[in-house]
Amino acid sequence: MLSAARTAKGLGIDRVSVLEFGVAGGTGLLAMDAAAEGAESLLGVEIDVFRFDTGTGLPPPADRRDMP
Repeated sequence: MLSAARTAKGLGIDRVSVLEFGVAGGTGLLAMDAAAEGAESLLGVEIDVFRFDTGTGLPPPADRRDMP
């Protein structure tokens, strides 16, 4: 996230978005929020955090190539 914000600043972009797919227990959410806040204050680039989750978890493995 910091690297993306640094790149955006170098390109003259003042706002970026980051995405998380599958939020699970929510620990990653808190980490992303903290990272976004730190990058914003350090570089002055606004970061919008978007999260997506079905709320049902991963589907069961269908064959041997699926990793549960």
